[in-house]
Amino acid sequence: MSSDPRFQNQHALKQAARASKRGDLAGAERWLKVAAQSAEQLERFLSQPSEPVGYEDEEAVREELRRRLERFVSFSEDVQRWEEERDLYIEMAKIAARTGANPPPPLRRMPGGSPEAGKQYMIHLLQGPEPNDGR
Repeated sequence: MSSDPRFQNQHALKQAARASKRGDLAGAERWLKVAAQSAEQLERFLSQPSEPVGYEDEEAVREELRRRLERFVSFSEDVQRWEEERDLYIEMAKIAARTGANPPPPLRRMPGGSPEAGKQYMIHLLQGPEPNDGR
């Protein structure tokens, strides 16, 4: 049986009515006592002062979401800068190959290590918990 006092009360009242219809007055009295007890539990439950549920938790969740979004945007911007650097590097390497000039300095490592790793990192940022990437 459920621990919800409302359900217990309704169930006990139904059982009392069934017992009464069968002519089982002792059973009906027992179920009425159960119904009375569950009604008292329900009254105590409803009379408890209600507290704002999770307001502090809500603020913490909002702060965590803001922090994740900032990291997501920062990482996305870093990837975009790297892609621009890569495009420039490719153009400089083509020019160097055509003219015989020195090749450009090596391109920095891609943020996240690889496209798939970067995608997984971004998904992880949005879904939580904090990845351990040393940032």
